[in-house]
Amino acid sequence: MKKIITSLFLVIASNTIGFGQTIVTDTVQLRSVVLEEYTGLHCTYCPDGHVRANAIAAEYPGRTVLINVHTGGYATPAAGEPDMQTAFGTDLANQTNLTGYPSGTVNRHVFASLGSSTALSRTDWAAVSPEILAMISPVNTGATSTYNAVTNELTIEVEAYYTSNSAAATNFMNVVLLQDSILGPQTGGTTYNPNNYVGGLYSHNHVLRHMITGQWGDQISTTTAGSLYSNTYTYTIPSDINGVPVDIANCHIAVFVTESQQEILTGIVMEADGGSDMGNNAPSLGEFSNLTAAAQSGSNGSTNSFSFDINSTIPGATSDYNFNLISDAPGNWSGSYSVDGTTYSGPQTISIANGIPTEITIDIDPGASPAVSEYMLQMTLASNTNANLEQSVYVISGITDLIVNGSGSNGSGTGNGAIDYEQDFLDGLNAAGNTANTSTEANVMNILNDASALVDVNNIYLNIGWTFPSFTDEDVASLSAFMDAGGNVFMAGQDIAWDVLSGDGYGTPATAAFMENYMNAQYVADGSTANSQLTAVATDVFFGGVPNSSIVDVYSGNMYPDELTPINGAEAIFKYNGNAAKIGGIRYNNGTSKMVYLGIGLEMIDNSTIKDQIVSISHDYFYGLLSDEQIDFNGLFEIYPNPSSGILNIKFENISEASFQITNIMGEVISGGILSNSAGIKTIDVSYLSEGNYNISLTSNENYTSLQFVIIK
Repeated sequence: MKKIITSLFLVIASNTIGFGQTIVTDTVQLRSVVLEEYTGLHCTYCPDGHVRANAIAAEYPGRTVLINVHTGGYATPAAGEPDMQTAFGTDLANQTNLTGYPSGTVNRHVFASLGSSTALSRTDWAAVSPEILAMISPVNTGATSTYNAVTNELTIEVEAYYTSNSAAATNFMNVVLLQDSILGPQTGGTTYNPNNYVGGLYSHNHVLRHMITGQWGDQISTTTAGSLYSNTYTYTIPSDINGVPVDIANCHIAVFVTESQQEILTGIVMEADGGSDMGNNAPSLGEFSNLTAAAQSGSNGSTNSFSFDINSTIPGATSDYNFNLISDAPGNWSGSYSVDGTTYSGPQTISIANGIPTEITIDIDPGASPAVSEYMLQMTLASNTNANLEQSVYVISGITDLIVNGSGSNGSGTGNGAIDYEQDFLDGLNAAGNTANTSTEANVMNILNDASALVDVNNIYLNIGWTFPSFTDEDVASLSAFMDAGGNVFMAGQDIAWDVLSGDGYGTPATAAFMENYMNAQYVADGSTANSQLTAVATDVFFGGVPNSSIVDVYSGNMYPDELTPINGAEAIFKYNGNAAKIGGIRYNNGTSKMVYLGIGLEMIDNSTIKDQIVSISHDYFYGLLSDEQIDFNGLFEIYPNPSSGILNIKFENISEASFQITNIMGEVISGGILSNSAGIKTIDVSYLSEGNYNISLTSNENYTSLQFVIIK
């Protein structure tokens, strides 16, 4: 330790404020992402975090700063292993309120939808980065770095130019030494990042070696528009830190500015030896303004128009801009855009005046195919493709039943979250004969709700899967408004009640109120693999005939079927393993809206026919196609003898024809056909069945039932 202390030498050569900049650009810039990843060489999932961080940097070149902070128990090396810890890691980590590794902060920003701390799961980093990248930074950072190999001195000149007022009167300049290619062990590396090995050792990159400006940076006391902060730092590179050699050829310098030691406004990264970056990596075109709503409800044959303005902040009287309108709409939809009254349907280079509002219009003509469609107008400065701006608008047309994929991140850290399982919902609606359905994301649902564009949607199907958080406050605000207006909600996913109501998840007062007052559920227990069968409550007039189905682990050892208590008059419709004390599904009808809630995801139901049946019954229940009177298990059909050794008699009441399907206790279809009621009784040969329990489901027009029978020999 003595060697390290005596070898670190820092000189602040100058500190000037208010003079003309010589390094940094004065053009207004969008922010860069500064991702501080808390990691360690014995952390199993940390290599997956490294992969995800590198993917963000690859997607946004020149606009991403990666800093890997080795701290905590997983960073403690064993004998002979490299020690990449620093004196700064503990305080940095404590500020984030992280609860596990790897965690990361994106610009030390609190994203309200993900909680109240800055620490984020690795699955959230990519999702929130665009939010930061779309913000205009009040300050630009620029720097140069030179290295004297004779004296081992590193000289870093930094400038921070304010293009607008900072929200904080005091900011802080941070200059950080990073190092790549430190070789050592890494738990989980061969599984999650196998391509990152050199000669059998893991290559640790973006490693924080030293914070040249100290724990929280040097104070910037003037943070108003037009002010300039400049400083020169001279730092003597030691031969090693904590016994790990410092190789200047693999070192970088990160420079970033924070508000009051917390929010990072923007940053740059450059080579330590001969690096330079003037901070002109994402010039801002300004902002689109005066868009009254980002979504509309549409219909085939009518045009939806969206108008807004652009007031470009690029210097000069006029500039050429590349425009393009892209969309995920069906092929029979069409869209166009207008700039200052001239309409275009494809990519176009247009000269517009800077500093003067220019009107832009997007026109969308929905086709015959029902859809929720996004149209994104892209505007890029022809002379600098890093200067760009995007505006998305949405039209929903012909949709009565909307599948909404949860906004949270997959609990296992793999896959794409709930969206991986949306096909189960689509299949179920198709089985119900519904052709006016589609899927979308929770954030799009919120945009549609905010614009009052859900007026033609009758039912929402929430595909939560196993994601965290299950809901955001904005999600439940949209869903509450939808149900208050008479909309119905089907929801399926494991750990939702645990997440929101247990006190150990991401629940908020708003999400808890939604679960209790709209989904009418209370949390009982987390469940386990012991809850291995979904069993219908036989007395329920809607779902009572659904055959038993195995619950399977689709989350790699993470199986938590929520155990629930129905409240406010809600009724239990499913239980686990036939145990009436372990409720796994409920329904509710308050006269305005209806809901169905499963404590597991559809993806966990082993039998696809039963998945479709549950969604189909819910669909018909929502539309009033099923009622207590229609589903009378003792009145519509009667079967005898039961038990049977060879034949099954089906007696009809007031029904001319019915289809039937025989399934075993696993829900597997064995046979089926059509029954005619010409004689009032129909006999089915079941002699081919082996001894055991079976279900026969019968459907006629809007009527459905399922009855159990036993075969004995």
